[in-house]
Amino acid sequence: MENFNLNCKDFEEKCVKFIDNYVRRNEVKCIVLGVSGGIDSAVCAYLLAKVNIRKIFVMMPMNGITPQEDIEDAKEPKRLSQK
Repeated sequence: MENFNLNCKDFEEKCVKFIDNYVRRNEVKCIVLGVSGGIDSAVCAYLLAKVNIRKIFVMMPMNGITPQEDIEDAKEPKRLSQK
């Protein structure tokens, strides 16, 4: 198996550049992100925070399905994106 090296900072920059290019090329005005409190939601919110576009975060489902701890975790990326 080939040695796998991942430079997180480079990967982050490539992701942000990809999102930014997509937004500009397609004239996207707003991005809606469903936030569940999972790590994937946090990563997406973090990357979107670095793109200059209006963002709407929607907390995904809370009616007895999502544990309270996940609901609290889902609020943190939103705060990060508002910086």
